[in-house]
Amino acid sequence: LEQQLEGVDAGVRELLHRKERDATGQTFGYVRGMVADLIAVDVANAALIEIALGDYDQYLVIEDSEAFFRDAEALVDFPGRVKAICMDRLPPFIDGRDFTQQEGFVAYAMDIVRFQKDADQLIRHLLGKTIIVRTLSDAIRMAAQNPPSYRYVTQSGELLDPMQAFCELGPACGRAGLISRKSELREIDSQLDEVDERIGSESNRLEETSAEIVQIERAIEEQRRLLNESLRAEVEVTGLRNT
Repeated sequence: LEQQLEGVDAGVRELLHRKERDATGQTFGYVRGMVADLIAVDVANAALIEIALGDYDQYLVIEDSEAFFRDAEALVDFPGRVKAICMDRLPPFIDGRDFTQQEGFVAYAMDIVRFQKDADQLIRHLLGKTIIVRTLSDAIRMAAQNPPSYRYVTQSGELLDPMQAFCELGPACGRAGLISRKSELREIDSQLDEVDERIGSESNRLEETSAEIVQIERAIEEQRRLLNESLRAEVEVTGLRNT
């Protein structure tokens, strides 16, 4: 599923395929992957993060923007547009607002995702001002009480963005996005690892039990030998007495 990049825009998919085919690692070496590749989130929260990111989950993460721009002509024959975020051009992240005591607050979006330390600035740029709240009423009230640069995602999947003056309402349904699919795959891998661990543990217990059985059988055999020797000795002594 991930190798085929199902659901990824054609241009991004083509670039990643060409990058993967180059064993030297030089072709598009400045591409770190997609945003979705750098974020891990529990399955229960994956849909909320997809709503918060929107189309950005498929954006390529570029480490060297100058090299990317130099390759612009190479992208002309691609089957679709290549959308990217240049990490070396991200503006400083400024945030001094505390939402933790505000009614309806659930979590900061970036606090429910996991990522490597060197992706911190990127994640702050994308999710640092997205707040998870309980209801749409909470989102509307908080939007009126706080600077318009903050966005709100409700636990039922509604989105309110005062800065852009738009919102997304209704059920968050449809085909699972990249974040959800990757989260599900990670959970399956984790479950398989647990099963393998249990199998290994049971196998070890079985081996230990088998070893114990062998020791018991040897002990029984030794007791039989000693008993036979004792009986023979007793018979011999009885025979001598009778003579």
